[in-house]
Amino acid sequence: MLERHLGVGSIHTEGDNWNVPEHLEATVLDALTRWLAEAADCSMDLTPDPDGLRTGESEPHSVGIPLSGIQLPAFNHYRTTELSAGIHFTSVDTGSWTLLTDAELALLKHSRPNELPLPLADKLDRSFIRLTSENLTAFSDRLSRHYSFLSWGPTLHIIVVTRQCNLRCVYCQAASGPDRNEHMSVATALTAVDRAFETPARSLTLEFQGGEPLLAFPVVEAAAKHAVALASKTSRHLRLCIVSNFTEPAQEERLRALIRLGFSFSVSVDGPASVHDTNRGVGRHGCFSAVEANIQAFRRVWAEEHPGPPEIGALLTTTRASLTLARDIVDTYLDLGFGSVTIRPLSPFGRAPGIAPQLDYEVSEFLDFWKDILAYVFELRNSGRDVREGALDLILRKLFGRDAHFMDLRSPCGAAFGQVAYDVNGDVYTCDEARMVGGDRFRMGPLAMPLMTLLSSPAATRTAAASMAEASWCDHCAFEPFCGVCPVVNHAEAGALVHNVLAQRRCAIQAGMTRHVLELFAHDADARRHFAAMAESAF
Repeated sequence: MLERHLGVGSIHTEGDNWNVPEHLEATVLDALTRWLAEAADCSMDLTPDPDGLRTGESEPHSVGIPLSGIQLPAFNHYRTTELSAGIHFTSVDTGSWTLLTDAELALLKHSRPNELPLPLADKLDRSFIRLTSENLTAFSDRLSRHYSFLSWGPTLHIIVVTRQCNLRCVYCQAASGPDRNEHMSVATALTAVDRAFETPARSLTLEFQGGEPLLAFPVVEAAAKHAVALASKTSRHLRLCIVSNFTEPAQEERLRALIRLGFSFSVSVDGPASVHDTNRGVGRHGCFSAVEANIQAFRRVWAEEHPGPPEIGALLTTTRASLTLARDIVDTYLDLGFGSVTIRPLSPFGRAPGIAPQLDYEVSEFLDFWKDILAYVFELRNSGRDVREGALDLILRKLFGRDAHFMDLRSPCGAAFGQVAYDVNGDVYTCDEARMVGGDRFRMGPLAMPLMTLLSSPAATRTAAASMAEASWCDHCAFEPFCGVCPVVNHAEAGALVHNVLAQRRCAIQAGMTRHVLELFAHDADARRHFAAMAESAF
């Protein structure tokens, strides 16, 4: 294991070059080439399940290799970290894991496989830390499921219909505003939809973004109608989503038209009016009130069109003003009719880095804030309210065997392999964040190129290679199977595709959140009860 850990020395940074070792780039390019060829002649099963994720109950994938006669290693490659005194979290590449005591870990390190006490041997076999002839097939199937997303093709297609926005949020990732008058033409939007439907994936999501995409409503409507027609023609499972600040004057007929087309909505709510208006209402009076009115209008129109619960979610971007308001933030979400709040840290894109001192915080401050959110969520759940937190839900999915294959937390990451972004001017990028950082480093090509050509571009292969956690500093970490590397963050923070992620706040935040969940699982019976209930109702 030590040699494997030291092997990351082959990844290096040199100025502003691509900084991806040639052997890694060649490996990814070869994999992409084979994938594209096989997808073209439909010789692979490229169908994700209807929800876009693989669960523990999914039909096992054949790994295509004979399993008899394999000379097994003494133990699988495992990673371990101490959660608390005497409790060690130990995981393998499939995402299988277990908790070991000091004594059990010592036996694992110093005993022969056939000399282990039976209870420990059983624990290690069930988590695939020890491989035997009895569990090898299950391990190979689990490993195949863990990386099954590599055969799906891009499932998320983000269409940026405008850079204009009626707001000027202090941390805007896209640096949008009222003075940015670039809009996507209807013809370009229709071509973007055509490109999206060239994916081999049978299930895909079209997400419309900006700026404020409702400022380009005719473009959104035309593209969505085209997508619905193509989905029917090609028997695809289609999801439509729009990301809006929800502050445009309420226009119920527009909402009705989008709801009838099948749209779900994602809006930004940073908490009570005092925080929301400070972050997002720059130059606009009553920003929070407008959001509140439009959410109510949406729910009213939805109820007239659908019998089920409204498909609308909200996200919070954490700034320094949020840190002391955990309970108020959750209460605000509940008052607006949301049963879940999703907490996000600031991203190093757009306007945020330029005004960091007034917005930013230490990693420990963010983690304390998130822990306060969870504590209040548990308190509310104890009183009988079904309240959730989005980041916690995702971590539970990753840890307890029903991996959502969230684009940012997998290896390689979702760039090109999982998502594609179509910018206003027809440029195509590896992901949504990539179009925000400027320059051509993540630009795969123009929209005129076929999707398969774009996905085999140097930008796509180099980005995928740079996001392979197994070839990064991450490989020593016990949380590696549940996490991922973001080359766009590397570029934004260090000017290079490959960077020491262990020095990043992104790594510290994700690891800190995962560690907190595991510590609760290990030591808090009440938290375990909530985790089980959340898993049963959502997964």
